[in-house]
Amino acid sequence: MFLYSIARKVNGKIKEQRKIQAGRLLSPVRRIEFVHPPLNGRFCAMTFDDGPMALPPNPGNSEKGLTETLLDILGEYNAKGTFDVIGDTSENYPDEEGKKDDFSWSGVAYDHYPSFGKDKCGGAIYQGKILEKMIAEGHEISNHGYRHVLFGPMGFNYSKRKYFQNIKEVIADLQRLDNFLQSKYGYQMRLSRPPHYIDKTKDGYSSYDAYQTLGYQYLAASFDGAGWLPRSSDYDEYIEKTMVAPLRQALEADPDALNGKIIFQKDGYNMSLETPVADALPQQLKILSDYGYRVIPASNLLELSPFEDVAEDSVAFPHIQKC
Repeated sequence: MFLYSIARKVNGKIKEQRKIQAGRLLSPVRRIEFVHPPLNGRFCAMTFDDGPMALPPNPGNSEKGLTETLLDILGEYNAKGTFDVIGDTSENYPDEEGKKDDFSWSGVAYDHYPSFGKDKCGGAIYQGKILEKMIAEGHEISNHGYRHVLFGPMGFNYSKRKYFQNIKEVIADLQRLDNFLQSKYGYQMRLSRPPHYIDKTKDGYSSYDAYQTLGYQYLAASFDGAGWLPRSSDYDEYIEKTMVAPLRQALEADPDALNGKIIFQKDGYNMSLETPVADALPQQLKILSDYGYRVIPASNLLELSPFEDVAEDSVAFPHIQKC
């Protein structure tokens, strides 16, 4: 995990440079990591990847599944999330189960959510009631891929993973989930996040090309809610040090630190087959509430402040908004 942390930082710098270069060209697809801090209050978005999940939190003795638990917690704080849902991973066989506490935990060749052999306990196709609850309660749904298959090769952590062979397969997978949400629920998704943030396809295209085809914006994030990596300490200590303290410390240093930011969370098991998000989320939301934050869907955040570097009161704002 130490080497992974280093590689992740290097990859972040590379993506930052790519984003700067891409910003010099007009494009219908933007990578949304944060927006200019809204001027009329403190707002942030919170995204939850890989659900919905019907299995209960672990550890815990709840009769409700994880996603329903998260929805109830969000409801207690009048918070609205953006859920990056998958369609169904039960087609991702034949495969073999990977190792716990490793990147292969959910499968060697493919991902299987919520867990290997329990694909039908998750995904939009099988968990319609959870999806209906999300929509009814005003949460946002984003496209995280029907099968959660990598868009292209990734050699460092997923060298044994199978991936789509070309951009047509990527678009077909995304379109499959898009069609399902529209036909079943009349819901039009506006945002998408690629599985494991793999952008490049084998045939030289990228997620940006796929998103342009479907009319999506690229949903990224700028603050890690954490909890998805394997646990290496006492459970309660892990939650405090990894998930709660960083958020608290950021706001203690600057109460506006998360204004306009997008927070990453996981709606499912971490690599240790645990769901610390269920225990950390109430603490995180309380801290945000204490500092006067409202947690709103990512699309609503974009409506409040559409750009990263241009505020609503800028003389340039109305002119840029027309472009």
